[in-house]
Amino acid sequence: MRCLPTLLILILPILKAASVLDYGAVGDVVSINDAEMTSNSATLYSPSGLFTFDSVGKIVCVQGGGVSGMGLKSTISAFTDSRHVVLAVEASTSIVGKRAFWGTDDTRAIQMALNGNNGGEVLFPAGLTYLIDPDVSLHPANSTTLTIQGTLQAMGAASGLNAVIDCSNRSDVRIVGGTVQGDRYVHLGAAGEWGMGLMLRSSLRVTVVETTFRDCWGDGVWVGDATWDQDTPSRDISLQSIICDNNRRQGMSVGSVIGLDVTGGLFENTNGTAPSAGIDLEPDYGVNRLQNIRILNVTTHNNTGGGIWIVPARLADRAGGDVSISIEGWISDEDGNATGSYGLHPGLRFAAGGGTALLNPLKGMISVAHSQILEPFAMGVAFDNWSSLHPTVILEDVKVVSANRTGSGYADFGWSPEENIAAAHSAFVVSAIAADPYGETGWIEFRNCASEAGFYFHSSDPTKKIKAIVLP
Repeated sequence: MRCLPTLLILILPILKAASVLDYGAVGDVVSINDAEMTSNSATLYSPSGLFTFDSVGKIVCVQGGGVSGMGLKSTISAFTDSRHVVLAVEASTSIVGKRAFWGTDDTRAIQMALNGNNGGEVLFPAGLTYLIDPDVSLHPANSTTLTIQGTLQAMGAASGLNAVIDCSNRSDVRIVGGTVQGDRYVHLGAAGEWGMGLMLRSSLRVTVVETTFRDCWGDGVWVGDATWDQDTPSRDISLQSIICDNNRRQGMSVGSVIGLDVTGGLFENTNGTAPSAGIDLEPDYGVNRLQNIRILNVTTHNNTGGGIWIVPARLADRAGGDVSISIEGWISDEDGNATGSYGLHPGLRFAAGGGTALLNPLKGMISVAHSQILEPFAMGVAFDNWSSLHPTVILEDVKVVSANRTGSGYADFGWSPEENIAAAHSAFVVSAIAADPYGETGWIEFRNCASEAGFYFHSSDPTKKIKAIVLP
């Protein structure tokens, strides 16, 4: 008689995401857009009538009610009626029709959830807004997934450098969905410009999918290096269909990374302080890296300083600097604005960074392909002080439509007024400036690039050569 083999069935537990509510987070932020206060009074009035007895004791942040019209942060000390509460401090500035919000500080409770689920999934349930202290920040553990179905709202902070989510020195973190809202409208002073939605410094294999970062005092997203020596760049970062909207300094800044994929997504309405670009690829130190960067099918829109900036000059502070950047399928829509700085407002700007000479040659290549720059404020593409020590640049099938969209766009290349006006009304501009100590620009190829506004290659010094070629 033959014996049948024993069938062994393993029943594995189904892992469930840990909810931040189970760790004491409440997500009870209430927001209004009709706040009124009078200077030297602690009464907060709102016609919306959303105040309740439960509002007492909650942290409250009020736009414009602080010193010199900055944010006001306090607690609600007394409930009068649904339209009036009394704060613990008086307003320094009278306001009408401003933003305000109040709620429970969820920072500690959410951090407990993150600490208690190292390597697991942490859920932020939908329909709730969670109040976060950006000076403390949320610090995910390695290999943790943050599934954000609600909103993380930063309370007002006075420091100029902080983040709502800080993934510095973290690896294999995944952030999915939700909205991260900065403290731009309730910031407690004018200090700094580095209040970030998401900080990625010396981060490894971090993925962000369909998350919105808006209203940050600094950048929606910062990718760089956390170390004192600045020799540990972030690596293998993937940003998929993210949105950076109405941030004060940049939509996204990239200071040091090896391996960055930005796929899809929207970077728009950056305004407030320079550079105000949608995306700025700009290292601060010679030991930083801009390598294996791929930007695919993104859109930039209405960014004051322009759509994309590429400023690799500081990499030349040391020998052996290497740049590899690929941009494809990008659409720039109405980027650049008269309130921008630097006198240049293109859809795409290549710059030497302060106009200073490079110390060493930069190797590598920058390519932009199959992209459209629609209705820029001034020129479509500008090469500013692009010396012979910069890497090769190839633009292929880049179309500029309706350059200088209002006719009032301007440029300042250090040329005569007539020459600057001509440049501002052109599609593609390459400049060699007399202050450049080198005899020529870096090599630039325009392949099948077109616009009704044409090309403008110019040097205010006839001894400086423009090394650019236009190919069909």
